[in-house]
Amino acid sequence: MATHQPSQRDANELHRERRVSGHRQVSGPEAVKALKALTPSRVPFTPNHCSNARKIIKKTPPSTQIIRRNRAIPHWEPPSSRPPKKVSTYSKHFGEHLKHWDISLDLTRVISQAPYNAKEFRDRLARPRSAMFQTSLGLHKYDSLVKEMFTSFLKMTSEVMSEDAVMKQIWPCLIGGQEMYCKVDCLFDNLVDLTDGSIVWAKPDFCDGSDTSELRVNVEIALRKYVVPSTMKESICLPNFFMEAKGPGGVPLICQRQAAYDGALGARGIHAMRQYVDESDALDHNAYTITSTLVCGGGECILTIFVCYVTHGRIGDRSQPPKIQMTKLRRYDLCDSQEAFVEGVTALRNARDLAYDMRIRLIAAANTAAKYKELLREQERPLSNRSSEVVASGKYATTSKSS
Repeated sequence: MATHQPSQRDANELHRERRVSGHRQVSGPEAVKALKALTPSRVPFTPNHCSNARKIIKKTPPSTQIIRRNRAIPHWEPPSSRPPKKVSTYSKHFGEHLKHWDISLDLTRVISQAPYNAKEFRDRLARPRSAMFQTSLGLHKYDSLVKEMFTSFLKMTSEVMSEDAVMKQIWPCLIGGQEMYCKVDCLFDNLVDLTDGSIVWAKPDFCDGSDTSELRVNVEIALRKYVVPSTMKESICLPNFFMEAKGPGGVPLICQRQAAYDGALGARGIHAMRQYVDESDALDHNAYTITSTLVCGGGECILTIFVCYVTHGRIGDRSQPPKIQMTKLRRYDLCDSQEAFVEGVTALRNARDLAYDMRIRLIAAANTAAKYKELLREQERPLSNRSSEVVASGKYATTSKSS
């Protein structure tokens, strides 16, 4: 049985019918016939051509389609018009990007320009904490307890398989029962961008801070974009202790970048609050922010403690613009020996205590400065306005009392 081959005249009639009917959508056998008639004879035609075209048009959003001759063609955008990709700590250009914005996070060496209070930090980290326990438990019981903890820690370290296991098993064993206001995996989506907005938001694995209720309202309003990092309802404020963890498959360099990014945000918040208290004494070349890394797996567990601080380009040269620097304090191999384990755990808990003391003192100074500024504003107001408010308040009190 001979099949009817559509001619060019049939295609023209079909095209004229679509124009008269207001660009009526044609599908099915009619569309197959029209496309087959318009297709050169040397190109084999199959019905899949029509189905593939409909699939492409269906996947393309309507906003990115240009209607040409009643056909939807995907709209091509040049690469320059597309939004740039965010730079993350996993990018090889992350360190160069921060260095361009005067944030010195060279993690391959210890920065020679250490903060003025570096010795205070090291002395505080080495302060023993075992005297109280030895007195209450006795020296023999204390030694047996430490030995049992170290043996259990070695077993957990050899069995850990992921970063989540490090955070749920290893980290609670190290920090013990210290009760502080802390957050885990808190997204810092409320802060002013550290550079030009091209880097992703920070998300520390662990951070210590204070409750926002400890700040006066004026302080929170003035510094919210610098000291309140998250938009969560129960957010943390002024975090100055951070920890980033990695499991057996993690890259230590990425962990150090993340810790450096967290510490830079914390040091900037501390600097902003110090400027609010006393702008002339804000840049004192001292550190008030601690950041750390914990890399575990394969029977090893390395704890490294850093400090981040805001300073001038050169020590004592206030003409140089301020920049953020990072300095390594100590590195502890917690699985090396029982003495190394006790030394590392002691340093970690002392670091959290030191960060807490610095944070509480700064918040108290900021609240005092806010109260003093409120009194100054009250005294600078015209006397007529204050007297009218007093009269109005007294009149309201009298009327309410008589009623």
